[in-house]
Amino acid sequence: MYKTSKVVTSEPGFMNAKPSETRLANQISRPASLKELLERFKTPQISSGLDEIVMTPLPKGHGFLYERHPTPGKQWLVGHPGFGGSTVMMDMEDEVVVAYVTNGLKTGMGELTRTYRHLRNAVFECLEKEKEEAA
Repeated sequence: MYKTSKVVTSEPGFMNAKPSETRLANQISRPASLKELLERFKTPQISSGLDEIVMTPLPKGHGFLYERHPTPGKQWLVGHPGFGGSTVMMDMEDEVVVAYVTNGLKTGMGELTRTYRHLRNAVFECLEKEKEEAA
């Protein structure tokens, strides 16, 4: 179903997000027996208040961290940001996985990492344009 194992070039070098991308893609395309479980993952258990470690609002639950979807009308991206900037998030509605792997430490994590945030937004903007052109 997913043919997303592309090497993405970047200014300082290259990366290959295939392992984590494939793992998450497999999680969101399992047979019907897991549909109910995956439905639970779509919304966080804790969606307000400050996280006491990073002192920022950090929606979380079910072993994942969540961030607001950058596309208006959509709810959440589900996944896991790492300190240093590497992040993998999935849009469970559209079955899209965005993986950003960096070999250099960035300040912040998840959408607080500027490079990841710009990449994530560009991915979803491209997908929205593609949908509009197809319609």
